[in-house]
Amino acid sequence: MDKHLSDSLIGAVLLALVAFAYGTSRSFPEKSQFFVNILLAALLVLTLIYLARSLWNIARARQEGHGGERIRFFNEKIWGGIGFFAVYIFLMIPGLGFYSSTALFTFGLSWFLGTRQVKALAAAAVAFPLILYFIFQVALGVYLPAGMLI
Repeated sequence: MDKHLSDSLIGAVLLALVAFAYGTSRSFPEKSQFFVNILLAALLVLTLIYLARSLWNIARARQEGHGGERIRFFNEKIWGGIGFFAVYIFLMIPGLGFYSSTALFTFGLSWFLGTRQVKALAAAAVAFPLILYFIFQVALGVYLPAGMLI
């Protein structure tokens, strides 16, 4: 698949997601809709810029007489990251809880993507959930899903 065409498809999917999120958010309380609308407007603007840029690149590549860079649909790192995220959600919801599964996810995904410094991975796996704990529970008073561990 042509890289610029795949960028256009990604832009179209993002536009559909923005439309779906907007339609879904109509049932939110009025005070909650304000923040959601700001985020959706920002995402819409960025998606339109992304889509316009990809369409511009397609037109430019056609004028220059070549189809552009070819990409493979199956990229191991992308699909592996999606797989790690699915396992992360599966572990978080029924049992381990947010903080434990986030630590495992941070360590596992970083290892999968190529980082081999175990001390740095362990530090990140501990620091990231702690930072999220202080932001959400201490500063904002928002409790994240607890589980069997933490």
